[in-house]
Amino acid sequence: MLDQPVRTQLEKVLASDLFARSERLSRFLRFAVEQTLEGKGDSLKEYLLGLEVFDKDQSFDPRADPIVRVQARRLRAALTEYYATAGKDDPLVIDFPRGAYVPSFHQREIEPAAKPVRRLRAVWFGAAAGLTVAGFLGYWLVKTRAASSEPITSIAVLPFADLSPQKDQEYFCDGLSDEIIDALTKIDGLRVVARTSSFQFKGKSADVGRIGAQLRVGAVLEGSVRKAGNRLRINAQLIRVADGYHIWSQTFDREMTDIFAIQEEISRTVARTLNVRAPATPSRPQNLEAYNLYLQGRHFWNKWTPEAVQKSIGYYEQAIAKDPTYALAYAGRVDAYQVLAHWGILPGSEGWAKGYEALTKALHLEPKLPEALVPLAMRKAYYEWDWAGAELEVRRAVELNPQSALPRWGLSNILASQARFEEAEAQLQKAVDLDPLSAQLRFQTGLLNYQWRRYDRAIESYEKALELDPAFHRAQQLLGAAYTEKGEHARAIAELETARASLPGDPRVLAISGHSYGRAGRRDKALATLEEMKRLSARRPVLAYYFAEIHTGLGEKTRALELLEESCDARESQLVDLKVSPRWDTLRAEPRFQVLLKRIGFTP
Repeated sequence: MLDQPVRTQLEKVLASDLFARSERLSRFLRFAVEQTLEGKGDSLKEYLLGLEVFDKDQSFDPRADPIVRVQARRLRAALTEYYATAGKDDPLVIDFPRGAYVPSFHQREIEPAAKPVRRLRAVWFGAAAGLTVAGFLGYWLVKTRAASSEPITSIAVLPFADLSPQKDQEYFCDGLSDEIIDALTKIDGLRVVARTSSFQFKGKSADVGRIGAQLRVGAVLEGSVRKAGNRLRINAQLIRVADGYHIWSQTFDREMTDIFAIQEEISRTVARTLNVRAPATPSRPQNLEAYNLYLQGRHFWNKWTPEAVQKSIGYYEQAIAKDPTYALAYAGRVDAYQVLAHWGILPGSEGWAKGYEALTKALHLEPKLPEALVPLAMRKAYYEWDWAGAELEVRRAVELNPQSALPRWGLSNILASQARFEEAEAQLQKAVDLDPLSAQLRFQTGLLNYQWRRYDRAIESYEKALELDPAFHRAQQLLGAAYTEKGEHARAIAELETARASLPGDPRVLAISGHSYGRAGRRDKALATLEEMKRLSARRPVLAYYFAEIHTGLGEKTRALELLEESCDARESQLVDLKVSPRWDTLRAEPRFQVLLKRIGFTP
């Protein structure tokens, strides 16, 4: 009987990081598997799933509310991701076929051992195989020569694997990969895939050819780190995607104090091997312990959650204490404070002020540091509303590091806020080319199209972001907003309720949900959401901007304008979308709204 093995496999899947962070998907999978094992698979219809899994009431109509179909799509994507990563060696597979809600279970196929053949047949087949192999080798040699003669102009640096005895050097391995990526992006004529995309393959045993095809690169750099005490063993190999050939490989057995020399040697060897000009030697921190603390700060920053970003600040501040001349540590501190202010986690005046203090220091130490110029541009745009100054600074960052996706992303945001959509789209496409598997950039593409009123394209981009990261609930939230603008209110509310369940107490989700309820004529739900936001504001700061969104959805223009004026007085950074967001369209003819646009630096 398969019952017990399936139940064991189910618990393993649900315990994985991918499912542990999504209560809704876990509940869906458990219910479907248990119903199937109990012989009730035929009852797994949209209506039943809506009631039992998604807490719908008896009035639930699957034709109007697509929540089950939407979540089934997420579940299939999550299972595919699980069996490609944590479950890649699991012998039993739980599948969720398209077009049905009944899961299937099957053992992974094991190739049978070859059977013995008679001597004569073996000789004949051996001769035939020899001719085949000879022909194949001839073809392969021709193919290899052709591949090796073609210049390689693009590369991906995969995250180095942690082979240390304690498995506690993930942050160091990630940091080593980041440093090499950063160095290679300084090389003219070499396209270097951004961190977000190359790190999609972290912990996965994917074929180099598949990686190359997905990232559209000619070569892949991969490696491993083993750290014991103060000793390092770093293995690195450069592989040509076309034929899997190892162009270069080397092992470095060094002291920890040699880490910067190793990074530089790897970058210069890659450049020399690919026949491109080697990057200039970057500035290095004076204190190795400060560098180690900085890597830990960046490790938490890259998790992109409020808790992790707040934790990163502590590491950046420790790094600065160890080395007060470490410009990158100051730049990291700027990023952390600015994003916490933008998210509303810190009051804007506090977050932007603390960020500015670190920003001034970073630019004093390194006036041309791209990692500082981008947050300088964001401050000028999001806090000072100096749009010309913001564009000037972010374009400087692009010129200094044209192969980095981040400055182009920032430039696209600044252009889009001013309704310069075509220019913004061109910059964003270049960023996507450098970072093709970034869910954030797909989300940003969706946001640009949403602001441009190209709602079908926005929906397509948000869906792509969710395919890349099923737990990217911010994309699901804006997917609901796009459906609201199309007038498809049932679909909008289904998406937003799923986002609310995944991000309880998030004011951004509450704001758009309340707005969409109001637009859908669900005044009772909009008012209930407004009350929930007020309760939340008693425990933590909530931006006036978010309250204004709900009142706009309710058609309460006067109150919405009052709140937007409060938001403007507080210099809340969300106001940068006031000129372009469809959610404010009902206010555009109001004189008070025109005054607000002028205050923020926009022409009405």
